Amino acid sequence: MSKNLILTISIGYRPWFKFTKTKMNEYALKYNCDFKIIDEDTNLNPRNLKCNIYDLLDIYDRIIYFDDSCVVNIDTPNLFDLVPTDKIGVFIEPRNINDIFLMLSEGEKVYNLKIHDKNIFFNSGVMVISKCHKQMFEFSELKNVCGFYDQVYLNCKRSQFNFNIFPLDRKYNYMIPFKNNKIINNKNIFIYHVTRGQLNRNFVIFKLCC
Repeated sequence: MSKNLILTISIGYRPWFKFTKTKMNEYALKYNCDFKIIDEDTNLNPRNLKCNIYDLLDIYDRIIYFDDSCVVNIDTPNLFDLVPTDKIGVFIEPRNINDIFLMLSEGEKVYNLKIHDKNIFFNSGVMVISKCHKQMFEFSELKNVCGFYDQVYLNCKRSQFNFNIFPLDRKYNYMIPFKNNKIINNKNIFIYHVTRGQLNRNFVIFKLCC
């Protein structure tokens, strides 16, 4: 039987996390998974902490990672059942192909990597990964590349090792538009990802959770 983990990272003052962690824990219990929070403040940039997944994949067969601003509906299906073991389950961002090429080309240069393709860019706020993807999380001191840290790095590493992607539907990583403060409580959306661009993030998450 597979040993599975629900993982999140929350460093510093994150007032909304008391709400989102409860939802994540309920989800983990529903599908008999361990639940782990990385919350120890270190000298590292918190964005580097996703590289802890490298060591955790020595312990666990599969991991679902959620950003700490993800609101996970209890009715969310078991993503381990949805995503094949040999693929990475992520939401592919609908960006301009030229922007993707430029970001990944810059990441390739900054991290001194040789990557296979430069036409896919996924969001790293929700990820379903397996032991076979361990190399993607090799430690590196992450740098600001086109306004991104871990997201460009992980996209480059995915391409370097040519790991296959299972595209998650937007309902599993629904990012509320930056300028839209309207709370969309839609039963067809399973995971709300309230990103840093949302000025009223704490309020939005509170309304979604309560």
